[in-house]
Amino acid sequence: MYSEMSDTQLDALVLEIHRIHLCGYRMLRYHLQGRGHLVQIHRVRQSLKRVDPEGTEQRALANPTLHRRQYSVPGPNCMWHIDGNHKLIRWRFVIHGGIDGFSRLVVFLSAATNNRATTVLDAFLGAFRQYGVPSRVRADKGRENFEVAYYMVDNCGPNRNSHITGRSVHDQSLRTENSQSPYQLWLRNISAVADPPEVDDLYGASVDGPDPEDLAGVDVPEIQLPLDEVEAAEVWAAEVEAEDWAAEVEAEDWAAEVEAEDRAAEVEAEDWAAESMGMKHFDLVVPLDLRSWYPPQSLRAG
Repeated sequence: MYSEMSDTQLDALVLEIHRIHLCGYRMLRYHLQGRGHLVQIHRVRQSLKRVDPEGTEQRALANPTLHRRQYSVPGPNCMWHIDGNHKLIRWRFVIHGGIDGFSRLVVFLSAATNNRATTVLDAFLGAFRQYGVPSRVRADKGRENFEVAYYMVDNCGPNRNSHITGRSVHDQSLRTENSQSPYQLWLRNISAVADPPEVDDLYGASVDGPDPEDLAGVDVPEIQLPLDEVEAAEVWAAEVEAEDWAAEVEAEDWAAEVEAEDRAAEVEAEDWAAESMGMKHFDLVVPLDLRSWYPPQSLRAG
């Protein structure tokens, strides 16, 4: 149950605590709770502004709030985002995909058994034959994307950010605003110029679905997976070969470990034997007349 104290009482209590503890409104709220006063955080923030306006302003300037930037692309084919997915690499599958930044249309999505740059370029070329060449492409700094980078620079020109690199977490996700389908966004704006100064507000559509005059159906690119018997047999054979190779490596490591343990045991035995020989040699050089080693008569017991 929140405290019913007035603003004047709250200000007096906050001022008392703030003179002892120079802290922000969150820590002030904990100090108030420690004294048995449960106060809403917005009231504590407003009270701190009334009690210490200069300090509040200084802290705000020293710790500026980071506002999330709004992603904005002028129109279709202005920027494509391409990336790969390696979640199935254990089974020799690599998923390569690309989307249009404006409409989120999946321009290509293919599954391959390798991560070569030529494979990514082939998927990219198949997409641009269907949808046209994008003005810019954004990808991460993986080596599988350098063929696409060369193609974009050669065809769209250098020194204009034809190929932009950055972290994959900053790429655009496969979703759209206001439930409008990617293909519908594409059809609505494909007639726009390559880099229009502004775009219309038709980002979204009704939740009932796309308009019939705009879209007869949504085309989803086919994913090429090795499902026939020949390719499935090749994948299975490759997996068996990898397992056999892993077993051979494990056996070699085990043999090397056993050999190292045997060698360590031999060295230890040799050291023990050498130590024993040294002790015997020491026994041989001990003088036979040991009477000189005896203590004097005065020191003997009894």
